[in-house]
Amino acid sequence: MTAADAELWKRISEFPLDDPGSSMPFSRRLAKENGWSHDHALRVIGEYKRFLFLVATSGHFCTPSDAVDQAWHLHLCYTRSYWHDLCRDVIAREIHHGPTKGGAVETARYRDAYAATLARYRTIFETDPDPEIWPPVDERFRTNQQFRRIDLAQSWVVRRPNPILVPGILFGAMAAFLIACRDDHLGLTSLPEFGFLFLLGMVVFLMILSIRRKCTDGRRGRRGGDGCSGFVSSCGTSGCGGSSSHHDNDSNADGGDSSGCGADSGCGGGCGGGGD
Repeated sequence: MTAADAELWKRISEFPLDDPGSSMPFSRRLAKENGWSHDHALRVIGEYKRFLFLVATSGHFCTPSDAVDQAWHLHLCYTRSYWHDLCRDVIAREIHHGPTKGGAVETARYRDAYAATLARYRTIFETDPDPEIWPPVDERFRTNQQFRRIDLAQSWVVRRPNPILVPGILFGAMAAFLIACRDDHLGLTSLPEFGFLFLLGMVVFLMILSIRRKCTDGRRGRRGGDGCSGFVSSCGTSGCGGSSSHHDNDSNADGGDSSGCGADSGCGGGCGGGGD
């Protein structure tokens, strides 16, 4: 790290994101919108600052983890802090953020950029990225991501049960019910033999399907223990105000760093910036 890079890192690492006079400072809002503990949100903010440094100093396109990307999304809502205080006054260059164009080519591009970002991270900071915040490439870009904004005041969020557990419970319940029916323990007419075999076959089919899906999900990779709640933060829930100015997330005509999302699921799939 050169002397100039060291000075830049000092400025970025010391950049304040929390307003001490706010009842809902940046870190608290980030934790609330993602269902994280405050301590985890502070760790993510630290990694977000490291990502900004990588963007500013790497000679290649950089892509953040999903958790870091959530900090980036939220910071973009604080327009003066992001564009004036950070990009203009601290980094002295604009770092843009934009949506994916979609498709396999884009996904491959951002996978490669994420792998390069992790490698650059290890070189610059001389340590491995925190796996709870920077998951492996396959997990970061698993293809079955389905992010949605949800209002927890209006909806319940329940984690999907183990794909083996549900068919197992159904099988046990159906088996007990059918045996009871056949033995007239419930006072019901015995089910025909073909009905019993049909239901048994359906249960076995569901079990096989669930096992196959679990194996497929295992190959794709699963989200690590980063405390994520599974929905994307946005300005719609951040209490963002308005501004007479705007920026073009898809444009790099002004010479600043560009960014984008690299999976069909949208920004949940990967965003990046940087490159000279």
